[in-house]
Amino acid sequence: QVFSLKSVPSAILEAARRHDCDAHAVLGLGLALERVNPNSILADWIKLLPLTFANVLWFSDRQLELVKSTFFSYIVQNWFEDLDCMGRAAREMNPSLWRGNPASPEDLRWALSVVKTRGFAFEGTRESTMLIPLADFLNHNMVASVRTATLAEDALRFVATKDVMPGDELCIDYAQASNLEFLVRYGFRVEDNPFGGRQFELGGEPLQAHCPAYILRYDSPDIIDNSIIDCHRQARYLSFEQQFGELQTHEQLREDRYIYKAVEQACTQLLSMLEAPPPLAEYDTDGGGTEGITAVLVREIKAERVLLLRCVQNFQLRQQETELRPVPNTLAEPLARIRSGQAAAEAPEADMPSRYGINVEPPYGGSSEDHTGRNSRAASGLSAANSFVPPSDRGRVDQLLQRLQQGVSIG
Repeated sequence: QVFSLKSVPSAILEAARRHDCDAHAVLGLGLALERVNPNSILADWIKLLPLTFANVLWFSDRQLELVKSTFFSYIVQNWFEDLDCMGRAAREMNPSLWRGNPASPEDLRWALSVVKTRGFAFEGTRESTMLIPLADFLNHNMVASVRTATLAEDALRFVATKDVMPGDELCIDYAQASNLEFLVRYGFRVEDNPFGGRQFELGGEPLQAHCPAYILRYDSPDIIDNSIIDCHRQARYLSFEQQFGELQTHEQLREDRYIYKAVEQACTQLLSMLEAPPPLAEYDTDGGGTEGITAVLVREIKAERVLLLRCVQNFQLRQQETELRPVPNTLAEPLARIRSGQAAAEAPEADMPSRYGINVEPPYGGSSEDHTGRNSRAASGLSAANSFVPPSDRGRVDQLLQRLQQGVSIG
């Protein structure tokens, strides 16, 4: 049994609509109502849920001050706006709906926390978020033993990715995200997490929309995985040839520098958005208890600033290179999929639904709207391929893609 917007009573939908509440706020109101209903089909599951959470909705003022000084400040704004809208809608609803137990601010904070941290999304939109009892107990692990796949509308299938022995914990990979983001959204950090910063996308040639978003890494001297950079390089080369003909080596270098400059500027802007409130030193002396997370937040912010500075310096140096970096002989998978005629196909099953909240936040330079679920790059980007090239030119692009795939030089 799943709980989605379709499960929410009309009285809540109408009240929420009058206040222009977000889909997550609506779903949270519906869950709060289910919590006071002893006959709810979700009653047994609700009893298993934690009574408190560790996400940003439960942070102290000091912790909120820290988060507001980072590039995740929009999460604070959006989540608390949702909570405020829930309160306004709940106050004007008929008291009889609450069975003599009108929702308190704490009840609403609890319900919204469940939606924000335990929901799944299937279409990369907040409206598609749903609660799936028991599935929400799957914890995060970068080496997941289970992947998710859509089965039908309002249904989810779990597929083991390796042999599972009795007593083994089943885990899914929430997404590639920094510990700072995990702390803000969930209140935990991942040991030896290689990812940092915040995923971002950069404008450029249309084919680049099919390449993965940029994500920084602590464990690589290149800061960003070269396979991501190389996909964007190949996409720019193909776009150039489609418009102007064969590239020369100096033109390939120029295209590479466009990418390196854009990444440098993105990291510079993210660094400027990571100003901790002064005086920062006082947070280092926090003790444990309820304020323990403050010290962890400060450490992660400091680590992020170092990583972003490394990113700026690394990609400044790349712009000074006079020798062309090797171009992979194998065409990047998203571009190869276009070449094989699957541009309009659905994304692989494993990439479609996802634990809420990670890997789909607004790209660098985009809006600050807080979306839900993991956007499938294959699904969201590939449709652009059909508008990129007029039908009369598609054969030429196919030839260019095939040349790259076969390792034929285009320099």
